[in-house]
Amino acid sequence: MAAKKPARKAARKPAKAPGTKKPAGPPALPPEARMLQLIGGHWVARTMQVLAQLGVADRLKGGAKTAAELAAAVGANAGALDRLMRAAAMAGVFRVDKGAYGLTPLGDTLRSDTPNSLRNFATFFAEPWYWQVWCELLHSAKTGKPAFNKVHGQPAFEWFVKHPTAVEVFSRAMTSFTRQIAAAVAEAYDFGKIHTLVDVGGSHGTLLAGILKANPTMRGVVYDLPQVVEGAKAALGQAGLANRTECVGGNFFDGVPRGDAHILKHIIHDWSDEQSVTILRHCRASMPRDGRVLLVEAVLPDGPEPHFGKLLDIEMLAMTQGGRERTEAEFRELLGRSGFTLTRVVPTKSPACVIEGTPA
Repeated sequence: MAAKKPARKAARKPAKAPGTKKPAGPPALPPEARMLQLIGGHWVARTMQVLAQLGVADRLKGGAKTAAELAAAVGANAGALDRLMRAAAMAGVFRVDKGAYGLTPLGDTLRSDTPNSLRNFATFFAEPWYWQVWCELLHSAKTGKPAFNKVHGQPAFEWFVKHPTAVEVFSRAMTSFTRQIAAAVAEAYDFGKIHTLVDVGGSHGTLLAGILKANPTMRGVVYDLPQVVEGAKAALGQAGLANRTECVGGNFFDGVPRGDAHILKHIIHDWSDEQSVTILRHCRASMPRDGRVLLVEAVLPDGPEPHFGKLLDIEMLAMTQGGRERTEAEFRELLGRSGFTLTRVVPTKSPACVIEGTPA
């Protein structure tokens, strides 16, 4: 008869020393303190914007510097700059050691020469014509109409035509924002079966360039207003994609170029449901039966959880005539009215998803 193996004892966790307690986290702030942080959020935002305008982060890429050294380099008051940077350091943008400020990974995003740069995005938000719109947000809350029209006397896209400098600032900001999303979209979505992709409202081709680099057999078309799409030719040439791309000027309310698939990044959120259906129907008419439309947009959750799109939705309220962020159900209905079936929503490592629609 075989001898029984000795029973294995369950591993025991080491006993806690008498009187020891789990370290407590920071005490929860009372409601009034939390509300003060929310109300004063623009203090942080404006600090980041001014530091971006001054180009402080670019001056720190070689190493830490004092506020006095930075002030001399960027043309600022040393005492005032020190106060701004002290506040930014509290948010993790800079590290401080013996009176000298250095960059953190967060602060690196305010440099102008990094792949994930958001400096142009920050300087766009600093524009006085933009801030004036948000000063009239109460008008939008009371009427449901864009504050932009109240401030500037006409819709945003009409105003931009007459203000080319503002358009350039806006375009640079959207390019920096799109650069972050392009990499996430190219990684998350399988473009393998698409031969020709049309980037509708593609501006300078940043999104298309990111997708084409990840899909070397694909060709692309950038489609936007004639004065906008001109900037795409040079950008795509610099990216080494001139021989795989075409730049076409036009208006997506009149029609769009033909392709196997059409991608629209943050285009539909600028427009009302009726206007969006018009754009999407033009896409449907310009693709084969097995084509696809790809909307790169925030998809709002149905519940109360935090989401970038919920704040972006307020931007649409203030800036556009009928533009809005939408839930998956709202995108499904919108695509259905336009001759598509929503087939899937693909999350990405960015605030946007890829919403895929195929011809119904």
